[in-house]
Amino acid sequence: PSDADDRLPKVDVVADGARKLEPSVEIECHTCRIEELAEDFISSHDLVFGCLDNLITRVHVNTKCYQSGTPFIDGGTHGFRGKVQVVTGEEGSPCFACGLNRTHWQIMEKRFSCTGDDVFIFQDKIPAEITTTAVVSAIQVREGLKWICNKHDDLIKHVWHYDGMRGESFQLELPFREECVCHSAE
Repeated sequence: PSDADDRLPKVDVVADGARKLEPSVEIECHTCRIEELAEDFISSHDLVFGCLDNLITRVHVNTKCYQSGTPFIDGGTHGFRGKVQVVTGEEGSPCFACGLNRTHWQIMEKRFSCTGDDVFIFQDKIPAEITTTAVVSAIQVREGLKWICNKHDDLIKHVWHYDGMRGESFQLELPFREECVCHSAE
């Protein structure tokens, strides 16, 4: 609560916590929009974990990763539900944007705010549920370890879904869409 009261950026709070866990780790924080970073920022990394809370930024990171061949392990939660998708950039493999429908694109055209200030549309957010967040992030880390250990054949191929209310998980097939904005940008 004091971090929120002091209006500290989340990235700085997380970095401070990580440094307390392992003081020798080097952490570089960026408190700007990811779209404002250098053109080669994403491609300069070996692996990208997506823990993003809006569609526009997720599409941006997805596209940069796909085009550079940088693996993107996207995770998302919505209350008691979550999902993980591994985007490898391999030819013919679906990306994050392949799974978006017309409604997603319409939502991205509107401006969202958690406070409702200065927006065209306001939508109440479902608060993060810590167990769902822990499950999704654990699966993301597991997929990252598979990539690092060259277990690429064992990666999630499409989209892994988690339903915490029912206590079940399953994979849904996501087709590769040639007309997807990510692929057509190539």
